[in-house]
Amino acid sequence: MKNPIISPGSMLNTSEGLIATGALAALTTALTNSSDWRVQASSALGMAILAAAYVLARAYVKAGQEVDE
Repeated sequence: MKNPIISPGSMLNTSEGLIATGALAALTTALTNSSDWRVQASSALGMAILAAAYVLARAYVKAGQEVDE
């Protein structure tokens, strides 16, 4: 069987992935539906912070798994 082109991986399997997915959906909605530049800027900043936090959390988990194996 071929691997899918896009695989959600841990985004839908882990608690931090589910929280990040839900929050990113809300921030994306706020970013695209608001006409106020301050809301758009805050949403974009929130998305960047959330994405960075998710990457750091996954890296920390992966580093811990390598040590345990």
